[in-house]
Amino acid sequence: MKSLLRSLTPPLMYQVMHGIKTKLSHTPEYSQYRIGQYVINLPAGHPLPENQAACRLYDRFLPILCSQLSPGGVIVDVGANIGDTVAAIMQACANRIIAIEGYRPYFDILLRNLSEIDKDHRVIPVCALVGPGARTGSLVASGSTAIFTDGGSEEMRPLDGILANWLDQVVLLKVDTDGLDADVISSGMNMIKSSQPMLFWEGGTSDATSFRDLYKKLDAAGYDLFWVFDNFGNLMLSECGIKELTDLDSYVVSQYRNRCTRTIFYVDVLASTLKTRVAARGAIAKYKREVIEVT
Repeated sequence: MKSLLRSLTPPLMYQVMHGIKTKLSHTPEYSQYRIGQYVINLPAGHPLPENQAACRLYDRFLPILCSQLSPGGVIVDVGANIGDTVAAIMQACANRIIAIEGYRPYFDILLRNLSEIDKDHRVIPVCALVGPGARTGSLVASGSTAIFTDGGSEEMRPLDGILANWLDQVVLLKVDTDGLDADVISSGMNMIKSSQPMLFWEGGTSDATSFRDLYKKLDAAGYDLFWVFDNFGNLMLSECGIKELTDLDSYVVSQYRNRCTRTIFYVDVLASTLKTRVAARGAIAKYKREVIEVT
């Protein structure tokens, strides 16, 4: 997932966790993968099947979280990739979903998958590079994801602008953009203040400064409870505060920058205000009971 992983991790471990595999000439262009009742198309070498086979908790929390949401609200998925997360949460709730993906080849596969599974047309696909509007760059493919690089000509679109028609209707914002998560969330602060949705993002990146700035904004907006998962999907901390998030960021950054022994690659963070505290606690309890503690 992270841009520095190739140089900092043993090749075998990196392949297991992130599925960066050499495409062989006989590999088909697409494979099919079942997610619950849906079968979606995966591009050749996509690591989701291997990751979920090796790590039974990988990507298992979000559908449970979505099952606890108010059915009238909108779910926003920034970094929707080819639609695998969308396919999972579609089966867990009846909410409308806005699926945003900035890398055109993945967005095209997302559209292909939606044409086959979204018969009710409740998913709104958006192709956009999300972030501060004044910044430009480009997305470059890296394994099964796309990494932002400065110097390109594509202009970022603030999340508030994309969600102009739904600023007070969002119940969950999920962000997974491999390094841009803090910028993406910061570009949607008007929506966040208006809707006070639950937030779910990928943290523990090498850019801790952006997250420190984001934490100040979230604190001012009323976000005071956080749950932290390791990159395998296991729950690490429950109902912690910004101090603990900052300490974890520093811990992960030290592994990137100081060649410390690798334990985890990143963390996933669930954030809640008083408005969504009951639903967040319910989702965590259900996840522990029905997924983590199942032997």
